[in-house]
Amino acid sequence: MARDKEKYDVIVRKIASERLKEFRDSEDLSQAEIAARIGISARTLRNYEYEIRELTQATRLRFIDEFQVDPLPTNMLYQELGLRPPEVADPNSRATAKGKGLLRQLRLECRAHRKNNFSKPAQILLQIRDQLYAVSSIYFGLVQLSLELGVPLVPEFYRPDWMVGASMVLIVILLPSLLLELPLMKVATHLLRRKKSQL
Repeated sequence: MARDKEKYDVIVRKIASERLKEFRDSEDLSQAEIAARIGISARTLRNYEYEIRELTQATRLRFIDEFQVDPLPTNMLYQELGLRPPEVADPNSRATAKGKGLLRQLRLECRAHRKNNFSKPAQILLQIRDQLYAVSSIYFGLVQLSLELGVPLVPEFYRPDWMVGASMVLIVILLPSLLLELPLMKVATHLLRRKKSQL
């Protein structure tokens, strides 16, 4: 059955209003704070929340970019219209997409957590830590592999023993702080659901 434009406008305003209010309450942010971060006035945000104006696509994209949250999710629009969201035909490609979606979501959540809870210098230090851990782990792993295979990774005079020891020390020191940032429960839940769906 065809629906007129006014019906669609009401749906869009209603969902955007509910989502914006929920997000603001959950993050304990004022209208002024959110408005400033996405580059609009507090009055404009109030108009969205009171369903006076329809949320623009430009504002929606700025909101997603800033907070990694969609104030107007497609699945909610389909649900409000009484329709089912379109499904991917190939189940294998859908499973792959879900896996990629989880990794992307975790990466975005980690980035948002750092952005909201750490200053710029602290964020830079965390990035340096991540790089140090990755380089140390790769180097230490390659050295161990070369020793197991009996193939020298590099000539001995280019590989002083202190570098191997230093890489191991860095791994031990940095590992706890890295583990604290990992959303282990989310990963475990995702793996369990995936295993159940395959049974």
